[in-house]
Amino acid sequence: MAFRLRPGHSFGKELSRISAHELGRAIDAMRHTDDRAEAVHQARKCVKKLRAVLRLLERPLRGEYRRHNIILRAAAHRLSVPRDAAAMLHTIAALRQRYPDLVTSAIVEAMSHRLAIDARTKQKELRSNRIEHDLRCAVKTLPAAVRVAGTKKSVHVGLVHGFERAHKAMRRANLAPDDRLFHTWRRRVKDHWYQMRLMAGIDHAARARAVQLKRLETWLGNDHDLVVLKATLLKSAQTYGNQRGLVVVLGCAEHYQFTLRKRATRLGGRLFAVSKASRH
Repeated sequence: MAFRLRPGHSFGKELSRISAHELGRAIDAMRHTDDRAEAVHQARKCVKKLRAVLRLLERPLRGEYRRHNIILRAAAHRLSVPRDAAAMLHTIAALRQRYPDLVTSAIVEAMSHRLAIDARTKQKELRSNRIEHDLRCAVKTLPAAVRVAGTKKSVHVGLVHGFERAHKAMRRANLAPDDRLFHTWRRRVKDHWYQMRLMAGIDHAARARAVQLKRLETWLGNDHDLVVLKATLLKSAQTYGNQRGLVVVLGCAEHYQFTLRKRATRLGGRLFAVSKASRH
């Protein structure tokens, strides 16, 4: 079932349906843990979609927003630990593919072995029952609250607010580029992307915009994965191979980050351009 509003239906009913569906998918992922990495990936995606819906209706939901956001934020935080551990394996492989003459197979093998052990450990430590319990609590009240708050006017206001938040986060990241600000920008872009995906079924412009936002979100996501990898390697340098391999990977990660941020800044400037007239 697509994550989008269907034409000819009320916004409130559609957002309620979508919220219930994503909660159900997240709960199912937590229950079926034969493939831990895939379960974490699926549940985390569902939670991010749900938080984007919440932020879309933040103002009319008021106290309901705060209550449900606390639950979903806690679930997202718990899921991010094993997700980041698994993502580092893909990031090392990406560096190998991008810089094959520098990031050798021997370097990748040495680092990947330890990173794979870390990923399995984090996945085993995940408290799936706690996350499932919290999500089941949300099922009882979240879809109903969203149905009441999801008027056409409130959705329009939420879409404008989502754009503005992403625009402001981009400006902060460009003015003082550091890892934390770029990560915040990525989160705001992801929210806006999901909100455009919601509208894609009833608005052709939103559908086209969602395609471009996906590119931007991917670049910013890759940037964040490089930040996590660098921090992990520096924290326990002796654990992940020899000194030469560490220096090579860190240097390539820095270079790739520079490229990604340059691309993201250029595309973001187009997607979040604000005319002088709209500022007054």
